[in-house]
Amino acid sequence: MEGHSYARRLTVEENLLVVDMSKSLARPKDILYTLKRRDGLTVTTMKTIYNARQKSRVIEKAGMSEMQVLLRKLFAHEYVEWHRSYGTANIVIYLEGQHPMPPVDER
Repeated sequence: MEGHSYARRLTVEENLLVVDMSKSLARPKDILYTLKRRDGLTVTTMKTIYNARQKSRVIEKAGMSEMQVLLRKLFAHEYVEWHRSYGTANIVIYLEGQHPMPPVDER
């Protein structure tokens, strides 16, 4: 079933579902299946899912480089990171990250 692009547009709720499922590493076909299971009349296509995922990634990056996004995520998830760069060209030649061990309950 084709249709106009406006008819395939995701609602705010559906878009949030796509973003949440994508962050949980769900496959696009599983996301589409979930949307169609929730609303049997939806005309959403795989292209709509891919577009919504891409738009979410662009918004998340907000003008940052891939390395800046990675370092921000390491910091947000409390990883201890160490990196070495090459000269003044801002080229990272080594990056290591480790998640700290949770505190041990010594009762």
